[in-house]
Amino acid sequence: MNSFSRRLAAWTSAAALFAPAGPTFAAVATTKPAVVQKCGGCFVNILSNGTTSGKKGVKSVVKNGAGRFTIIFARPVTGCAFSATLFNSKPAFPIILTSPTNPAQIVLNGTDGRGSVREAQYSVVVTC
Repeated sequence: MNSFSRRLAAWTSAAALFAPAGPTFAAVATTKPAVVQKCGGCFVNILSNGTTSGKKGVKSVVKNGAGRFTIIFARPVTGCAFSATLFNSKPAFPIILTSPTNPAQIVLNGTDGRGSVREAQYSVVVTC
């Protein structure tokens, strides 16, 4: 080994001893976010008194006054489409609102098309 090689080896050893330790990183587990299954295919037939005559994927239906129902589904309905059709009832226009605080809840308001409340029976279907 010549003098240059000895100096290089000494320098490399000294540099390794005095070099600051690099950052240490903790192992991070990479997990995929849980897939939230939505309530596609859920439906409910609501009678004008607030009871149901058939449902799938629905936890509860509450009548909140004339022509107004709160429907809570078993799974989230955010990002889904809703349709409410009349059955065995006078003409009415359903308005469906989603809840900003509960992703599984909608509110259905029945009107006569001029802003007045209309009691009616509805069939509500969720499509995701």
